[in-house]
Amino acid sequence: MGIQLEHRSILAVDIEGFGRLNRTDPIRLGVHQRLRQLLTSALEQAGADPQHYRLADTGDGFLATISPSIPKPRLLDPLIPWLTEHLDRANRRASQAEQLRLRVVVHAGEVLADPDPNLGHTVILASRLLDAQALRACLAATSAPLVLMVSEWIYREVVEHHYGSIDPASYQPVRVTAKETDVIAWVHVPGDPDAVQRAGVLAASAATRGPYPGLEAFTEEDAGVFFGRQAEIALLLDRLHPALPRQAHRFVAVIGPSGSGKSSLVQAGLLPQLGQRRSRWLIVPPLVPEDRPIRNLARSLAAVLPDQQVDALATALVGGDAGALVACGEELRAAVGGRSVSLLLVVDQQRSC
Repeated sequence: MGIQLEHRSILAVDIEGFGRLNRTDPIRLGVHQRLRQLLTSALEQAGADPQHYRLADTGDGFLATISPSIPKPRLLDPLIPWLTEHLDRANRRASQAEQLRLRVVVHAGEVLADPDPNLGHTVILASRLLDAQALRACLAATSAPLVLMVSEWIYREVVEHHYGSIDPASYQPVRVTAKETDVIAWVHVPGDPDAVQRAGVLAASAATRGPYPGLEAFTEEDAGVFFGRQAEIALLLDRLHPALPRQAHRFVAVIGPSGSGKSSLVQAGLLPQLGQRRSRWLIVPPLVPEDRPIRNLARSLAAVLPDQQVDALATALVGGDAGALVACGEELRAAVGGRSVSLLLVVDQQRSC
């Protein structure tokens, strides 16, 4: 009969800091079991009994592929509010090592079964969204027990139509770039609508910003319409990424008068070029020092450091010396590929320090 597609909703969940050193294996087992119980109950609140879904264990989380007979709006409401409330209630009674904070993704599309229906590009995209640095940054920027990311498809087909108590205004666009993925997704943080902006990952939306930013600086999202600076981009690339690695510069300053396009050159010119060399470069979100340079540095680092919260990281940076920053850099390199990976931290508008 050949290969048969099935349409499924996808609910993917990941536990923050599952491998943290303050969690012993018995604690991990308890956390894992509690999450399974919570998800089963949350899906029941959405009208999904076990025969309506398949739940796959991903080690530090779960992936549920859900029958189309369950209306997709119910995966956002009541499932997310119910899960948020019960996580918050359980965390107030738990020790720090036993507390559950989650990244959650909702998506939908066609899947294949082998034997469970969890194969194909739909599941791959859900996994990329779940692991997105933007989603990690949003969780690091809030004290809420979970952050939710929905795909563009779910946003356009479900969220935008304001089913039930779903409020489209509480979903903010972010850009997700990882491996073969470069998409816009939407983040909702229950009870903390400003978390996405604090995390510094808010994407320019086609609905709110034209193709040219006028007097504003160009960003990575504007790379497709950024022209005329090829020579300067090539020069920066040669300083940072020369043919001979030993000739690379560890500090490169971009100097010019106010309004000459320094930020645009780096963010819309250099960073997208380095982003194409992902096997060699890890790029920390640009740091704008303003009047809180250490906290803003912590926010940029937390966006790419696994399982780090902004407050804890800021405290470590304030209490330590330069070695604390070096340790963060080494942890990042180890997480993504070791010494073969170069780490780039852009400090924008340094005059504001």
